[in-house]
Amino acid sequence: MVAYPYGLTPRAWHDVLAGLLGRVGIAPRYAMLGPHKVPPWGVYLRTAEQEGATLVNLVNFTREPQTVHLKGPEPVDQAAELFSNRTVTLPLELPSLEPVLLRIEY
Repeated sequence: MVAYPYGLTPRAWHDVLAGLLGRVGIAPRYAMLGPHKVPPWGVYLRTAEQEGATLVNLVNFTREPQTVHLKGPEPVDQAAELFSNRTVTLPLELPSLEPVLLRIEY
């Protein structure tokens, strides 16, 4: 482990941990990017594999809507949103405090 004499910001810790997860092979299949090509602060992503698809759970914990795009091994333009049973296009605007569950076939 590396010691940082002045500590790290939460965003810096995010980058460090994301890199470590990638090195050991347990990084999620998809990464979330905001409009400026960086992960938006306050929006959380979790993924799970299920029968030839990836389930992507997104939650915006900020007070404002956030626009996100998913970056993965293949381009993602649309996905099935399982809570509303509809197809959504990406980038996707996430309202505050409303979870979204996407199914992306591969």
